[in-house]
Amino acid sequence: MDGAHGAGSVSLGNVLPTADIAQFKQGVKSVAGKMAVLANGVMNSLQDRYGSY
Repeated sequence: MDGAHGAGSVSLGNVLPTADIAQFKQGVKSVAGKMAVLANGVMNSLQDRYGSY
């Protein structure tokens, strides 16, 4: 019981090296930035087409 609980509480930081975490975060930021730019462009084009609300 105790052993299973210990295995369940292993954090991601213990599994992945720090460099991978940094790269992963950088990738997430990059994708999030692209998504924000894309969403912004979509909203702008919708407002241009239908008028701003």
